[in-house]
Amino acid sequence: MVHTIFDPLHILSPTTLLPKILLQEAWKLKLKWDDPLPWIQKTFRKCVWRDETQYLEKIDIPRYVEMNGNSKLHVFVDACKSSYGACVYIRTVTPFGVKIRLIRAMSRVVPLKILTIPRLEFMACCIGARLVHAVFAALDLPDLKIVAWSDSMVAKEP
Repeated sequence: MVHTIFDPLHILSPTTLLPKILLQEAWKLKLKWDDPLPWIQKTFRKCVWRDETQYLEKIDIPRYVEMNGNSKLHVFVDACKSSYGACVYIRTVTPFGVKIRLIRAMSRVVPLKILTIPRLEFMACCIGARLVHAVFAALDLPDLKIVAWSDSMVAKEP
């Protein structure tokens, strides 16, 4: 069901990530399609995801993005032991205040091969760089300044 959600900008990534993690856990257990999931995992994960999905139809994303010479692209990247991802916002200062819009996001479930958190942080940085590149190509604004945010000290080192 999670793979049927059409979300080309990956704005619903926080909601679609949990079922993808559950699917990966099922693969780790080598369950067959008709085998039930372990009771505790199934109940906890299903309830959390059901609670999140009830709000999806209420999400309103404005299409208009105001940009001027004061606009900056902010990319946030992060990773944990189960997933990693990035999101890109545009921040514009106008005479009427500051406007911030989510442009695009991307998240991934960690591979089955065990990786360190610093490695996953670098993978999140790679996704962030790809997102920025895609946004630059779509907006055709070569002079837009970029601000990258990460809580990883490893990813910040030159």
